[in-house]
Amino acid sequence: SISEQNRANTTFADHGEISSYAEGYVNAMTNAGWISGVGDNQFAPKSPITRASMVTVLDNAIAVYANENRAVVTADAGDVVLVVADNVTVRGDAGLVLLAAGSCTLEDGQFDEVLVRTDDAALEIADDAVVNSLAVDEAAGTSITVAGNVDTLTVAGEDTDISVSGDVGLVSVEETADNTTITAERGGDITSVVTAGNDTTVSGVGTVEHVEAAPGATDTAVTTGGTRVENNSSEDVKISRGTVEPGETVTTPRGSSSSGGSSGGSTSGGGNQHESGALSTNINAMTFYVGVPAEFTFTTTANDDAGKKVVGSFTSSDAAAVSKLEYYEVQDGQWYALTGDFGPASGFPMADATSRFRITFA
Repeated sequence: SISEQNRANTTFADHGEISSYAEGYVNAMTNAGWISGVGDNQFAPKSPITRASMVTVLDNAIAVYANENRAVVTADAGDVVLVVADNVTVRGDAGLVLLAAGSCTLEDGQFDEVLVRTDDAALEIADDAVVNSLAVDEAAGTSITVAGNVDTLTVAGEDTDISVSGDVGLVSVEETADNTTITAERGGDITSVVTAGNDTTVSGVGTVEHVEAAPGATDTAVTTGGTRVENNSSEDVKISRGTVEPGETVTTPRGSSSSGGSSGGSTSGGGNQHESGALSTNINAMTFYVGVPAEFTFTTTANDDAGKKVVGSFTSSDAAAVSKLEYYEVQDGQWYALTGDFGPASGFPMADATSRFRITFA
């Protein structure tokens, strides 16, 4: 990246012809060695730039050119890195990383600016990487994974998918960015999302402190818990429990989502056992709120196994967050708490049935 500078180490004889708005950048590029004039101490600011001159400027500006798949490159402070290959890893303290094609992982360093300029790009920010500014410049289908730290992430391209397990200060979704999906993963923290785009979705079990639907935003949805949703658009914003009307600010209930609970049966001992192993139902798609029981069902079909027995059990990758799991006993109309294996030791008889369960998260 380049910033304006007041003075240049070399002063061109025709320096006075350089427009005032460009002077600081010309000074900076001269000092960086990107440009050296056209000869005879002339800069020729009023003359058209030739293709050969443009190639020379780019060649001088790009310190690292990553054009081989799976390359690992190291940048020095202020370097410009151009990535045009797949599975490239960039390390160090680059001034600018330009992803012009392929996919890239940034790790072990601080990166002033990162710019995505190609469709269907994949960018990963590792947990030891810090990015000051990241922008998707009207490129479509970009996938971004943030495990590290990003101060500002700007999206101008459509169909962008952002997954955050690290820290992001601001996600700014421009009006040209349709269908942006932002997921706060477990442990992820997003300070603010501001969207002016169409069909922006904010979800996940991580922390999103604030979401603003700016003027012009349409079809905004927020399902994260404990998020202050500010609606400055002309349309309702969808939240897990209802909507936020234009002009309103609402904080969503704090909640938790299951990340892989299942209720099922495992084979039991004895003569009439169920040979097909475990039955399971995945409740990934459900959203749960802390302290609020949520009910789901599990359907079994006996087929040729009628009369065989299964022992019920419950496992969950979120087991530490589950405060209570219950099943509904049809015979007496009561809910009973489940811990580990449940049901009669001899097992449940297989039958065509739908069982009711409910779960509460701590």
